[in-house]
Amino acid sequence: MKAAHLERWRSYKRTSRSCPVAAWESARRLFRASAIESAASGGLLEIVQWLTKESKACITDAMEGAAGNGYLHVMKWLHMNRNEGCTTGGVNGSSGEARPLGTMDAAAGHGYLDLVRCLHANTSESCTAAVMDAAAANGHLEMVKWLHTHRTEGCTRQAMDSAAVSGHLNGYIEVVKWLLQNRSEGCSPRAINSAAAGGHLEIVQWLTNYGNTCATDAMDVAACNGHLHVVKWLHANRSEAWLV
Repeated sequence: MKAAHLERWRSYKRTSRSCPVAAWESARRLFRASAIESAASGGLLEIVQWLTKESKACITDAMEGAAGNGYLHVMKWLHMNRNEGCTTGGVNGSSGEARPLGTMDAAAGHGYLDLVRCLHANTSESCTAAVMDAAAANGHLEMVKWLHTHRTEGCTRQAMDSAAVSGHLNGYIEVVKWLLQNRSEGCSPRAINSAAAGGHLEIVQWLTNYGNTCATDAMDVAACNGHLHVVKWLHANRSEAWLV
């Protein structure tokens, strides 16, 4: 959102050199848009309503800000009363370049299932696999399940990688288990290595037994971090753990 504001300011500076009147109007829209987006991000619906009454500013970031902070009432009002829609983030499928997270990505990452349902039902905005990735990365299993059932974007290996990294937190092991049993994307070596480095034996066991994950480096990182129980299990159950 900050990047968008900066670009608008640069546009204003370019315009001001050639046409002072146009520059004044551009600046007025710029600062009003910034205020609307800030108010939406803070859940201040009355202020959003007042600022948008006569505004011609484009405020696509406003719905993203409201969604990212769980303000369903603001997001619904913007959807009913404004026509800019919301933003789409994630990864560009054609170029592979990262884009800022969009509205549904932000809501999913925070676990706001009601918001995601509302976006799904009431907007035509597309999203990316970053939506499920974000939900998994933050341990929101119910969100992951809902996206799997109702959306078609799927996820990437980043989903399981991120959940495995945070395996010591409540709920993340359940996300890893569910992804292994219901999705086919799998994970990268980062998942088991991070779990082993953190001493999360249950995740190591699931990744090796059910995910066919190679554990070549896992014993090394477990040993380096003093997790003897992980080292013992890998020694007893995974022959490749001893490969040099």
